[in-house]
Amino acid sequence: MSMETGAQKRTILIVEDSEALLKLLSTQLEMEGYNTIMAADGQEGWDALQNDPLPDVVLLDVMMPRMSGFELCELIRSTPSTATLPVVILTALKDQKSRIKGIEAGANDFIGKPWSKEELYARIRTLIRLKDVQDRLKRQHERLQFLYDVSRDLAARAAMDQMLSAVLSNSISATGANGGSIVALGVDGPLAKVSNNGQDEPVAEVKPQLTPLEQRSVTLLFRDIKPQLLQSDSLAGAESDFLSVLAVPIVQDQQMIGFITLTSREVDQFNTGHIELIDAIARQAAISMDRTKLFAQVRSERRRFSVLISSMGDAVVAFDNQLRVTLLNPSAVEFLGSSEESLRGRSASEIITNDAFLDLLSRASENRADQYEEIAWDGKHLLTTVSPIGSEGLVSVFQDITFIKELQEAQLQLVEEKAKRVRATFD
Repeated sequence: MSMETGAQKRTILIVEDSEALLKLLSTQLEMEGYNTIMAADGQEGWDALQNDPLPDVVLLDVMMPRMSGFELCELIRSTPSTATLPVVILTALKDQKSRIKGIEAGANDFIGKPWSKEELYARIRTLIRLKDVQDRLKRQHERLQFLYDVSRDLAARAAMDQMLSAVLSNSISATGANGGSIVALGVDGPLAKVSNNGQDEPVAEVKPQLTPLEQRSVTLLFRDIKPQLLQSDSLAGAESDFLSVLAVPIVQDQQMIGFITLTSREVDQFNTGHIELIDAIARQAAISMDRTKLFAQVRSERRRFSVLISSMGDAVVAFDNQLRVTLLNPSAVEFLGSSEESLRGRSASEIITNDAFLDLLSRASENRADQYEEIAWDGKHLLTTVSPIGSEGLVSVFQDITFIKELQEAQLQLVEEKAKRVRATFD
């Protein structure tokens, strides 16, 4: 996808079978500052529209050999690449039926023969302004669609190197760059880096190091914290054979956490539209980098939690906010009498029939507060704790206190027997 913008001399395609009128129109329009393309009939006019770039306006006669003006206008409107081209029908036909036919064919305007130069110029200027507005809206729509697609692409990348690779690939595609790199920065330097030469697959560096060009870019970015467009005369000392470079910071909380560098061997490859677009991509990259770091932290915490509970003798079961099992240790698997595969992902009510525990779990979920209770379960006494884990879910711990309860009952029985003997002595 390329997003080129900028002023340029306007071009008018004139389709007219009269050689004299064709030359007259061309001369008048070129005197007004337009470029012209001349076609002697409808077919020749259609052939001219197969070239790139397209003209800004089509000035079209009606009565022509091979293909009439009405037929050409219908073909222009029915072809996606030309459908929005402004078309002016230039005709000596003044009856209402002919004008209705021209409107049905898709003409934007009519000019009668003979014509007034001032009227011709005014109508063309109006249609060019209309085309500019339509083109601007189309570019904005394409840009928004592109950024939406980039956002969806980044959201699907959980690993840092995959996310950085997606940002870089989309940036190169959007600007037509030859290649580039993206670097995530930490306090002590580069944390991660992905490079792309525009030909092979992106490469993630295990121990990222900055090239002289990247060092030059990051120095300028740290100074101003805004996109930098570098041309050949400002790349001296960067050991670069590129003629233009676009460097864009990735900023979060007014701190630069990374940067994108795009390179080209063409002079003036990058323009204002590219700068705005890559700056928008960089803002999305900042959000994705933060999310990726959070995912990595959560995965690390879960691994530590998994190792911790695996070594515990007490049964431990973790639930998500929908009270589905997300994690359980070997003691819990043995306690629940099933396999880990059959328990993970199922709701608490499906695998547990103990009403006292389900009520405890429900209270902890609703109140987002720790709950403690002794629960009788299959002939055992369990000291059960259910605690919220931030906003991630809940964790329950089952401590078997059956032996302690039996010992307490035995001690109580001994005390009662001793009391009986004492009373019997005094009876």
